[in-house]
Amino acid sequence: NCQRRKKQPHRFSTNIYKLLQQDHPTIGISKQSMEIMNSFVLDMFHRICKQASIVQKYAHKVALTAREIQTAVKLVFAEDFANNIIADVSKNFAIAIEPNSNSNKNSNLVFSSNKLATSLKKHRYAKRLGKDALVYLSATLQFLVCQLLDSAVALVEKQHKQRIEPRHIMLAVHDDDDLSSLMDMVCVPFAGVKPDSTGGNQEDARP
Repeated sequence: NCQRRKKQPHRFSTNIYKLLQQDHPTIGISKQSMEIMNSFVLDMFHRICKQASIVQKYAHKVALTAREIQTAVKLVFAEDFANNIIADVSKNFAIAIEPNSNSNKNSNLVFSSNKLATSLKKHRYAKRLGKDALVYLSATLQFLVCQLLDSAVALVEKQHKQRIEPRHIMLAVHDDDDLSSLMDMVCVPFAGVKPDSTGGNQEDARP
């Protein structure tokens, strides 16, 4: 008897690790932390794409484009944070969207457009996709991952450690106003007790 294989959600572990090694080649990441980072990417992907799909329907657009992704960013994130994302994304977007260019090879983007396209269609966020939408989404996810990784690495180095653990991710979110408000109701597994928001990071130096 043939057993049906349960389809696993798309994983972005390779992309996340590549980003970490680009900016912090001496820092590693635990398996549990990688699972948390992968869940973070999937969560951001669904939040953005859900809003972009709604915007596309209201605008009566045939295909999902970068304009809908950008509008979704403005709807999902706080105004200042959204403006920071859009400003940073514009740099990679301008390079990757040039004629006769490969969106992943000719820019610093590490998230595969093909994988994102598959996920968008699988979850029925869009039937038709513009190349610019995939590039913009890839650049947005990359910005968010880098934001969280950089904050976590700063804590790792402060504690003279060599790899990111779940607690570093939780503290990184806690210390970042934008990420903290975005993930206020999210519980980070294997990270221990959440610091008291009124008492500061008393456990920052925890070994």
